[in-house]
Amino acid sequence: MPVLDFTFPTADDKLGTGTYTIGPGVATAHVFRRLGSIFFTRLQRQVSVGGNPSRQAVDVSRMQALFNTIWTDRWWTQLEAVTHVDRERKASNGMTPDFEGGHRFTKDWRIWVRPGVGLWGRNIPGTYERDIETSIRQTFAGF
Repeated sequence: MPVLDFTFPTADDKLGTGTYTIGPGVATAHVFRRLGSIFFTRLQRQVSVGGNPSRQAVDVSRMQALFNTIWTDRWWTQLEAVTHVDRERKASNGMTPDFEGGHRFTKDWRIWVRPGVGLWGRNIPGTYERDIETSIRQTFAGF
């Protein structure tokens, strides 16, 4: 299935790239019904198409693999690995695996924690040394 992302330079100079980007790609998923799991992959390339000419251009490819398992109607886990290849920085690359554990505590409310670590290439856009995310989210009918 084709995918397409756009970004706009709305962040502060220290946080953003200063460029508009477009990101064409492809994604696929396979459901493992007996396991209650889904395996998702995405290949995408994000490139600059304008913006501040004094900022470095963006040309990054991402390869993402995600394995999500629903254990019960309230609990799930997810493993995700993303490899980044930065063509603007001599094709340097990096990888960030994450684990997510989540709980649906009412019909509409979910909470999860998602730790991650950068295995290599921590200076590539989209990678990091260490990361931990947690969220409480309300979902609405139809989602």
